[in-house]
Amino acid sequence: MNIQPLSSCTFDQVLEVWNRGFEGYAVNVHLNLDQLLTRMVYEGKFPEHSFVAMEGDQPAGFVFNAIKEINGRKLAWNGGTGIVPEKRGTGIGKKLIQTSLDYYQKQGVHTAYLEALRSNEPAINLYKKMGYMVIDHLDFLEAESLSETDFENEASGLIIREEPWEKVQHLPFTEKDIPWQNRKENIPDGRSYVVYEQKRPVAYYLSRTIFNNLGDIQGVVLYQLSADEGRENIEEIVKFALKQVFRPEVRSCRRLISNFPNKKETILSVIKNIGFETKLQQVHMKIEW
Repeated sequence: MNIQPLSSCTFDQVLEVWNRGFEGYAVNVHLNLDQLLTRMVYEGKFPEHSFVAMEGDQPAGFVFNAIKEINGRKLAWNGGTGIVPEKRGTGIGKKLIQTSLDYYQKQGVHTAYLEALRSNEPAINLYKKMGYMVIDHLDFLEAESLSETDFENEASGLIIREEPWEKVQHLPFTEKDIPWQNRKENIPDGRSYVVYEQKRPVAYYLSRTIFNNLGDIQGVVLYQLSADEGRENIEEIVKFALKQVFRPEVRSCRRLISNFPNKKETILSVIKNIGFETKLQQVHMKIEW
C-alpha cells in the first residue's frame, strides 16, 4: 500500500473510492461524477492537495483537502476521509491523515480544521490521537414553516443593512473558528447583513436565498449568525435577525441552518424555540502549528 496524490487517479477512480469509502456511513453522501466535481470546486478540495491510498492499482482510501490563505493566514480543511469497507481497521486512515498533516506543514498552514459526525467515536478518537482537539459541537437544523407569532416579541428600534464582508469580518463578535463550508470565502453568493441598534452594530448574519424559475423563494440557508452577547436584549435582537433571514410569512420554503456552533447557547435556544429542529450533529476540530 502506498500513499500518493489524488491527482494521480482518474476521475472515475476518484468517484469510485469516494462512494465506496463512505459505504455504510451514517449519512448518505453517494454522488455522481457531476455532483462530486461541483462539490470539489465549490469547497476548494483540489486533487493536488488530496491523497489516495493505493493497493496495487486499486484505490483503498482517500482524504480530500482544501487549503486557502485567509486574512494573511493559511488554513486547511480535511473535507472527507474514507476507507473502502474491506480495508477498514488496517491503519490506512491514520497514514492518510499523517500524510495530510505533513503536507499542511510543508505548505505553511497555520491551522487545520475538520468536522466529524458526533456519533462517529472511532474517527473522533483517531483525530485526537493525531493531534486534533474538539473546539465545539455543531448542529444542522431545519424548519419547514415558521409561525409569525413566534416573532412578536422582537426588539424595537433595530434596523438591518447589507454590508460587505470586508466590514463584517472585523466586528468584535464575528465568529473566528468558522466551519469551512460556512466561511464567506467558500460561499460566493452568500450575503452578509448587520443589525444596528442606535447606529451601533449588535448582530450580523451570513445567508443565501434560493429562488425558483418564477422568482419565488424556494429555500434559505443560514451559515453564520452572531450577536453582541453583552446586550440585555440579545434574544430580541436574535429574533429580529432570524425574521429577516427566514421570512416566516413565506409558507412553502425550506429553511436550513448549517453547522451552528453549540457554544452560542443563547442564540441556539432562540433558534430552537421558534421551530427549528436538529437533524445532524457534528464535532468541530482543529490543530495548530
